[in-house]
Amino acid sequence: MARTGLKEAIQAYEFAIGVQLMQTNQRNT
Repeated sequence: MARTGLKEAIQAYEFAIGVQLMQTNQRNT
């Protein structure tokens, strides 16, 4: 259970970073 929770947390964290990067790129363009 601990591993699954950690894996999901990492995926959500990476997804959040990706969204922020996309928003930043759109602002710069």
